[in-house]
Amino acid sequence: MKIAVSGSRSLDSDKVKEYLYDVLDRNIEKIDCLISGGCREGAEKFALDWTYDNGGVHIIIRPRGKGGTFKKNNVLVERCDILLAFYDNHSKGTKDAIDKAIKKNKKIVLFIFDEVSGEHVETKKLNY
Repeated sequence: MKIAVSGSRSLDSDKVKEYLYDVLDRNIEKIDCLISGGCREGAEKFALDWTYDNGGVHIIIRPRGKGGTFKKNNVLVERCDILLAFYDNHSKGTKDAIDKAIKKNKKIVLFIFDEVSGEHVETKKLNY
């Protein structure tokens, strides 16, 4: 299983890390690789840390130039089986990844966090 991780950079908390690690730890035997944009903050950073801690393959798709994040999301969604999205109800990049995954009928686990408090608000499974 190829898992893409996308997350709002504002969500750079231990709570986000706990939710991400929980999902990855429970599915470690099924994971072929993780895919992210390699952001140095938030869920994408935590996904890279998890890969270093547990071994395995992590594909980083770096955004380039104007609109790079949105172009990166095209590749991210195309290559994944499941998208883990950590969303603050604000980030345009994470929302774009979610919308593209919905259009491609990809499985999505959407973790919604409050942008101000950083508290987990809701988890939704889409296209399951």
